[in-house]
Amino acid sequence: MANIEKKIELIGKSLAIYATSAYGLGFFVWNIYLQFLGVTPNLFQGIYILTGTCFILTYIGLYGFAKLIIEIINGLLKFFHITISPIFAEKGEISNFIRFLCTIVVSIFFVYVFSIYLFPANHSYFGGARPKLVSIIANEDQINFLQQFGIKKVSGIQTAIVCTAYEDNENIVVVLEDRILSLKKDEFKGFARLPYDGEYKDIEKCKDTILTNIMGWRKLIIENPNK
Repeated sequence: MANIEKKIELIGKSLAIYATSAYGLGFFVWNIYLQFLGVTPNLFQGIYILTGTCFILTYIGLYGFAKLIIEIINGLLKFFHITISPIFAEKGEISNFIRFLCTIVVSIFFVYVFSIYLFPANHSYFGGARPKLVSIIANEDQINFLQQFGIKKVSGIQTAIVCTAYEDNENIVVVLEDRILSLKKDEFKGFARLPYDGEYKDIEKCKDTILTNIMGWRKLIIENPNK
């Protein structure tokens, strides 16, 4: 009975540590992504655990693949009697330190690559930031106001489909070809989402537009479109 209790306690602690680590990694990834968009993430969101889990699984998978490649290369080098630098070939404090530094550098680089390139392509079901296509429903004055930023309208109360990179309870981030708009959701009547032919192609284009804006560091924050 005591052993069972210890196992349950160990499992509970392990899950708590994992959830905390996944949450922290997920928040870190979202923070990097949204900082490029000029948006500050909400600290408390359950999706961070999914994002962190996706990051951990991707990292482990790539790490295992890289380790396999290295083992194959080492096997080929030994087969052909080719020697390499003792820093990487031998075990010792110096070689271990070099390996540790390389791991840190590669990990930091992977966080950046994951946050900017892999993360936006991943669906929100798995904690990703895959963009969505919506149309904005508002009054006629707001629609005319949004037209000044290149958002076309299909009627007096609804815009054409726009690319959105992020959405929470308060804001929705619209990404255009030449700027990023952070709109206050309570200033509008609503946002419509309807599937249509060619949606996948438009989402792919949307991801390219987001990447272009991120790399260009362009942003424009709209606090109140009625003013």
